[in-house]
Amino acid sequence: MPIALTIAVAVGTVADGGYIFAFSVTSCDLQLSESRAAYLTATYWGTFTAGRVLAIPLSMVATPRTLTAMDIAGCLVASFAFYAFSGNEFVVWLSTGLFGLSLASVFPSTFTMLERYIPLSGRAASVIMVGSAAGEMIMPLIIGQAFEIVGPGTFPMIIALTSIIGCIVFVALLKVA
Repeated sequence: MPIALTIAVAVGTVADGGYIFAFSVTSCDLQLSESRAAYLTATYWGTFTAGRVLAIPLSMVATPRTLTAMDIAGCLVASFAFYAFSGNEFVVWLSTGLFGLSLASVFPSTFTMLERYIPLSGRAASVIMVGSAAGEMIMPLIIGQAFEIVGPGTFPMIIALTSIIGCIVFVALLKVA
């Protein structure tokens, strides 16, 4: 179960790419134009793609554990900066790029790391995939409801909290393994 939770938290934060546009347009502090918000969203997905591409050669020189730790550290730094300075457009751009870059290889690195600690049968892999899918379904729902009920200011907080939970689960997983 901790395995599924780790990946659910990591993959669930991909919701950032879906809500950064809405946040940057509706945030009282930012209020970006729709075209600038679209570029911000493109920055996230562009760095996410670059992170996936960069992870391939990095995986040949670093262990999956090291890659996952670097990814989670990058997600933490980016999400804390985003939370602390969500009204600063420059920081929002930087943190969005770093978050996309860092988040890109969390899933494959974590999956590979787990293969080294436990035998991943079809059943175990299924649990991981179900946890991943649950994260991808639940996070947008949570963020959307928070947007509707409380407002867009909750978005940076949810991203930061999710990153913290992912870090805690990763550390706990390392202690167990």
